[in-house]
Formats: sequence, C-alpha cells, structure tokens
Amino acid sequence: MMMMSNSKSKIQKLTAEIKTFARELGFIKIGFSKASKCTNESDRLSKWINKRYYGQMSWIVNSYESRLDPSRLLPDVKTVISVAMNYFNHVDVKNEKGNGRISRYAWGNDYHDVLMNRMIKLFNYIHEKLPDSKYKICVDTSPILEKYWAQNSGIGWRGKHSIIMNEEYGSWMFLGEILINQEFEYDAPEVDKCGNCNLCIEACPTQAIVEPYVLDASKCISYLTIENKNEFSPDEKKNLDNWIYGCDICQEVCPWNQKSARQTNIKEFYARKEIVSLSLHSILNLTEKDFNKLFKNNPVLRTGYHLMRRNVLALM
Repeated sequence: MMMMSNSKSKIQKLTAEIKTFARELGFIKIGFSKASKCTNESDRLSKWINKRYYGQMSWIVNSYESRLDPSRLLPDVKTVISVAMNYFNHVDVKNEKGNGRISRYAWGNDYHDVLMNRMIKLFNYIHEKLPDSKYKICVDTSPILEKYWAQNSGIGWRGKHSIIMNEEYGSWMFLGEILINQEFEYDAPEVDKCGNCNLCIEACPTQAIVEPYVLDASKCISYLTIENKNEFSPDEKKNLDNWIYGCDICQEVCPWNQKSARQTNIKEFYARKEIVSLSLHSILNLTEKDFNKLFKNNPVLRTGYHLMRRNVLALM
C-alpha cells in the first residue's frame, strides 16, 4: 500500500513539474488524458463525413480510423498531453472595402514551427526524467482528434462554432498534442459554457455552422479561401466579406472572446504590420517572388500565390 502511495505521489509531482515547465515555454494551458480509442466520437465523425462536410479535404476520410485511435500513431501510447498557446493580437483592423482581411492566426509566424519547437523542448524535459519515453508530436497536420483531446484534458470546451475555447483566453488558441508511452495524473474534462448563446451561428455569412457544434467546412470562408482549389461560385464571392485568407467572424462575435482575449506574449505571433491590412491592389501587384518574400515563415504561404490572387480577384 505504501509503495503504491509513493508511486502515485511521484506521478503527481512529475505531472505538476511538467505543467510548470510548459508554462515557462509559453503554453497557456496543458492537460493530460488517458489514451484510448475515441469510441464516443465515432458516430459524430462518421455522420460529418457522410454529409460530405469535409469538401475537398479527402485526407480526413482516408485517415478516419487513425483519428479515432491514437495507438495507430504511437502503438504503446498511454497518455495524450494536450497543450494550448495564445495567439491573440490587440490590433484594430478596419474592414474597409479596398483591403483584404487575413485571419488573426496568420498575422505572425507559422504556428506549426513555433509550437513544434517548444513541444520538442517539452518532451526533452520529460525524457530527462523518464528516459524510456517514446513519443509522437502532433501539430494540426497529424490525424488526431485534437479538439476531443483538448476538451478531455481540460484545455477548454468545444464552442458552438466547433472551436476549442476557455474562460481565460477565449478561442484564440493553437493546439498541439504529445502522445507518450508513460502514465501521468489525468485532468478532468472541461464542461460546455456556451449556454443559450448562438451569436456565432447567426453571424456566419455562409451559414456554415449548420447546427450547434457542427461545421459544414465546405461552406466556411476559411475553407473556401485556403483549402478550396476551385473558382468561387457567385454566392461564394458575395459572402467573402473582404476575407482573402481565413475568417474570424464566428470568433469575433463570441462574448467569451470579447471578455477574455488578451495579448499573446509569444513574439513570433506578433502581428506583422505589412500583413495585417493589405490592400487588394497591392497584392495583385506582387510578383510570385515578392509574395513568397512577404509571407515567408507565415501560414499564408500554404495557400500560395495563385490561389491568393484568385481570392483577391473574387473581391474586386
């Protein structure tokens, strides 16, 4: 009994130390979940796929089984460590007709690199204390249900716009996961605090939030300007609302965001003045070389020169 108590105490102490170090790295939230198959998410995901809400993102369908089972990414996984990083910038951007709007998450450096570098440091810290650790780091591109694990780990709840949010920072957060073959002290899931509010649903110009917590990605302005490779239909053009990369409308109207958003302390996410408010004409005047230089180390590069021109021309 004493040995079990000592072992539990060591796990609690180590978990607390890891959380402290994670905050030193700039993570605003970190939580631990016992790894298992996401059986209670299988119906939700299959219904979403069957309604073809994924649009052209066929990789979601192809990785269906992996998304529901973290052991497909790390065979002997025991824990999913979820982390969150604040990216909010207090910069007032006027939605003027001659300008193109870029989603707030793309005002600074590419979050994939920023999170990955810090998550590697976090794992190295764990590995020093647990040398037998094996791991898999996931930042957005891996087939994992990051919103499920974030909520299960106490990072936040899934808002009606389908984005993870919490009381302290709203929904302006990047998420990441470390799958690891070690056991820790596990956190309690976060509870839903959206209440009767439906502002995000009502504000969406394309009615992409088809019901609370369900997003038809194929209608979302973020999808249309980034993932969609086709020309816009007349209705899609009409509803772009000056967005040329991504969209923040459902987040901007959220009362939790208006109340809780606070400036990020991650310098890599600080807004670049040359990106925040771009005129449509200035983008069209860019050569491909100039475009790549302007958006170096920035998420907009994912869309690329030609699709960005398509987006701008649709507004003009």
